[in-house]
Amino acid sequence: MRWIRLVFGVVLGAMLVGCFWFAGWLTPPESLQRRAALWATLYPLPAAAAEIDVIPCAPLKRVRFYVICTEGCDGIWRIVAVQGLETTQIANLARTPPESVTATRRRINEVVRAERLRPDDDEARGLIDFYLRLEGLAPARLLDEADRLAVEETRSQGEEALHDLADAIAAGNPLARIPIDRTAEGMESTLLYWHTARAGWPVLEMRFRLAADGEIREVRVRSLSSSPVEHDEAGDGTPGEGTAPPPAAD
Repeated sequence: MRWIRLVFGVVLGAMLVGCFWFAGWLTPPESLQRRAALWATLYPLPAAAAEIDVIPCAPLKRVRFYVICTEGCDGIWRIVAVQGLETTQIANLARTPPESVTATRRRINEVVRAERLRPDDDEARGLIDFYLRLEGLAPARLLDEADRLAVEETRSQGEEALHDLADAIAAGNPLARIPIDRTAEGMESTLLYWHTARAGWPVLEMRFRLAADGEIREVRVRSLSSSPVEHDEAGDGTPGEGTAPPPAAD
């Protein structure tokens, strides 16, 4: 009878761990959450041909975000949040017509709100880093004012000099280039972003306004050097990308 009690205890313990995983009270192994994201996104399609990569977000410790692609992102292309083993689709990047920025931001804010954060300055920087990645932007392209002046001075030296400068700037700490200002409503941050993926390599000014719990309230963008900036349908500017990169691209 002892072995029956032992087996029963093992099964009961496994069931409890499984319940805690599903409820999000315990964080499952990353490999298990990755499989859950693939299954929820691709079923009934096979997962073997899919590409998947994590989008880091250190302040949201209980949630992992994945971008999932098939056919080189010409097929399925989605961003999924996984808490415990429960998945939430954040964005369908392959949809025609494209999803609105407002709808995508609403889903992101729902995930952030559920975590009940009260981010300090470092965590606020981490959230803005995450929001940039969701837009398909590389935090390594953030500038400080001295970097911006160096960019404008280097333009006349040609493309090779600009590439060398971009590599030198990327070697620094991008989070240090994210200022945080506290307001009565939450936080604000004004960033300089060097958009090397756009023709003319313009420098953009990006203004983030966040609630006290880290939710996005507004993002406004304007060009400081070249290339007009498009506007999203909520009225606040976006960098004109609106998509996370394919897996493994940063």
